[in-house]
Order: sequence, then C-alpha cells, then structure tokens
Amino acid sequence: MELYTLASAAELVGCSPSRLKGWMEKGLIPERRIQFGRVRARVIGEASIQNIKRVLKAIDQDGLNIRKAFERYFNEEEVIES
Repeated sequence: MELYTLASAAELVGCSPSRLKGWMEKGLIPERRIQFGRVRARVIGEASIQNIKRVLKAIDQDGLNIRKAFERYFNEEEVIES
C-alpha cells in the first residue's frame, strides 16, 4: 500500500493539508502515522485518497454536508480500526 503525507495527499485530491488534518482529528479519515527520523508524520493510505476525492465532489457538486459525504464514502470500521 502506498502512503502519502498530508501535503502530498492534499495536492492529489485538491484541497489544503489543514483541511485533511482537521478531518483526521475529527476521526473522519483513518489516522496513520509513520516515523520520519524524529518526526511522526501523519499519512493517508492510497485507498483513502480515492474516497476523499469522492467526498470532496459530494460536498462541492452534490451539496452534501461533510458528515453525510463521509458516511457515504468511508466505511466506519475502516476509520475506527486505524
């Protein structure tokens, strides 16, 4: 599985890293961390990237609120396990 830092994931999905970080802190995106020297960086898995793209589209084009969009495209068990 490919992992992306918040900055690179944000670039791929077309939003800001702080937006992804906020969603991660709220438990909407599975939180994973890896050790980079002294820093524990937050990363997002490849599978989540596609779901985040769908969430952003649902929010921007379909007018769904954030919670509803995440309920539609993220499996709760996936978020809780990570």
